[in-house]
Amino acid sequence: MEPLLAEPLVEAPEQGEPRVDPKKYLARFGYLAPADSDPTDRLARVRDIGLPVSDLSTTKLDEQAVTALKTFQQFYNLKPTGTLTDETRRLMLSPRCGMPDRPKLFDPQTGLIANFVVQGNRWGRTNLTYAFQNFTGDLGTADIINAIRQAFLAWSNFCFLTFTEVSGAGDIRIQFTAGDHGDGAPFDGPGGVLAHGFYPPPNGGDLAGDLHFDDAEIWSLTVPTPAARFDLWTVALHEVGHTLGLDHSNNAGAVMYAFYSGLRRNLQPDDTSGIASIYGGRSAKATLSDTAIGQPAWAALNQRGFLAWTGTNAAHNLNVMQTAELRVWVDKVTLGETSLSGPSLTVFNGRLYLAWRGVGNNKLNVMSSGDGRTWTNKVTLGDTTFNSPALCSANGKLFLAWTGTDNSRKLNIMQSGNGTNWGGKLTLGDTSVDGPSLCSLGNRVLLAWAGTNAAHNLNVMSYDGGSSFSNKVTLGESSFLTPNLTTVNGTVILAWTGTDSANKLNTLRSTNGVNFSLKATLNETSFFAPNVGSFNGRSLLLWTGKDNARSLNVMTI
Repeated sequence: MEPLLAEPLVEAPEQGEPRVDPKKYLARFGYLAPADSDPTDRLARVRDIGLPVSDLSTTKLDEQAVTALKTFQQFYNLKPTGTLTDETRRLMLSPRCGMPDRPKLFDPQTGLIANFVVQGNRWGRTNLTYAFQNFTGDLGTADIINAIRQAFLAWSNFCFLTFTEVSGAGDIRIQFTAGDHGDGAPFDGPGGVLAHGFYPPPNGGDLAGDLHFDDAEIWSLTVPTPAARFDLWTVALHEVGHTLGLDHSNNAGAVMYAFYSGLRRNLQPDDTSGIASIYGGRSAKATLSDTAIGQPAWAALNQRGFLAWTGTNAAHNLNVMQTAELRVWVDKVTLGETSLSGPSLTVFNGRLYLAWRGVGNNKLNVMSSGDGRTWTNKVTLGDTTFNSPALCSANGKLFLAWTGTDNSRKLNIMQSGNGTNWGGKLTLGDTSVDGPSLCSLGNRVLLAWAGTNAAHNLNVMSYDGGSSFSNKVTLGESSFLTPNLTTVNGTVILAWTGTDSANKLNTLRSTNGVNFSLKATLNETSFFAPNVGSFNGRSLLLWTGKDNARSLNVMTI
């Protein structure tokens, strides 16, 4: 069957304004369907719910076409005359999304339709990836990327989904193309159909979830002037709704309304209710697409959060990616460095510092970055550990702590004034079953660890940055793994993996680093130590899940 868009929906005028072919239009957008419609067509599930008609060769409206036209008119709140009124014609000539409507969900007798329309498919997981296949020349690459990121963020702000931007192939592939581009739904040149987003699997085969923009349009990111320009952000917001499983709404104020009517960059209640009905409302927890061994690391710099982890690939490369709001994750870099433990991450003198245990020699390593993408100034120290090292900054110094490879597993700490030259090493009498953790509280540094005693009790101690340690506290809690510390708005949060059979995650809080209370035992579990961090005044818990993939998780607590 020849694609329906192979023939024009809008004809060149003999005089005056262009004419619309109502039967071709109604067939293209789901109100009429050819009797020989191929059920394997990628849009068939939507298109074929229209009324069947075998003859599209004439624009004369037969009884079936009149019924279909009335349904179209009622769907879009027009007077259902069954004739091509000026109002109907103007709407049909308006730029719109290329995905068909779903008139089957509309009752023309009662005029009733759901506030939102769910297509029926949904992604089987909540951590999705997206990738750019190419770009349009109408806008700068950075502007295009940001507009698409904002579209994904808008939807994830109202549901359980998170999105990670990747290179190469992703669950949702984004491209700018024109004319017949091989997906069974050719674009029709300037105006008319602007873009289409394919529904989640199983519809669409390998095109499921993909998002295509008509490159024959002139794309903009400002108030569209001249009228031939269309706002990419607005159209992307609509099409992402389709890639997640929403269909067209007949609510003219909704983002999922099929027709373009200028800038629309915020979801409306109709849209947010629809997406929540598929995936549930937004949760404090986000499960990411990336996977890890060991504990993840976290730091915040310049209003962005940075997540670092050791990958599950054969070499166990270190990775870093960033976010501005914990829902959309971008700028992932996979470093050449490798480790068999989780890394540590902190901010010092306006730069990110990453510390890790090297593969093979178990030596401590530190390097830094100003943006989380380019990492330099690597220093390999002579000291070794079998566990994750710890980093923090306080009083103009950078501190590094680790569990030694000596038989007693003594704790060690040293410092640097520039992140490159390290000295002042102290070896403590205390010993740990795993790596330690560090955080600052006022002008002090707090050190936490799981002891080597039979119960593996958690311990916290204060360090003045010189040679004095004080206020050691041995808690009644125990763990076989590193307990982790952070300070949020003057409150110290201590997190650890319990020794219970489920390995549940736990937290305690303190305002002075000595007295800990308000224990919370979460339903989240991990085979590894968790991490705690802060972002924009919020407390975060980060961990590697116990699922088969070892997915990374982030949750506000």
